[in-house]
Amino acid sequence: FERTQKNDLIIDAYNANPTSMRAALDFFVKIPSALPKAVIVGEMKELGDISKEEHADLLKFISEQPFAKTYLVGEIFNESDPPFPVFNTVEELIAELEEHPLEGHYVLLKGSHAVQLEKAIPHL
Repeated sequence: FERTQKNDLIIDAYNANPTSMRAALDFFVKIPSALPKAVIVGEMKELGDISKEEHADLLKFISEQPFAKTYLVGEIFNESDPPFPVFNTVEELIAELEEHPLEGHYVLLKGSHAVQLEKAIPHL
């Protein structure tokens, strides 16, 4: 847990697979919070042939959750026509956060370490 001047953060950006991703998102949904919840989801690397299917399943799961905002980081998400904004790189996400700051939210950052979501923390 980390509190910034703008948001409260949970950072789990070191490992991501379908099981850990769903567990983290499910846990985050259940945490009581007066703040609206936002998720920044990085792609799950090294899934091989099942990558597209697993990311599509993840998007379906996320779309069923009551998140106020959802940001996706990773090109793989574009293959599933997501209902959320997709940023191919964390640098693109940072540019978005600089132009449209996210403030007053409880934010979960979850994704593979290779996506480097931790670079977005100073902008949250």
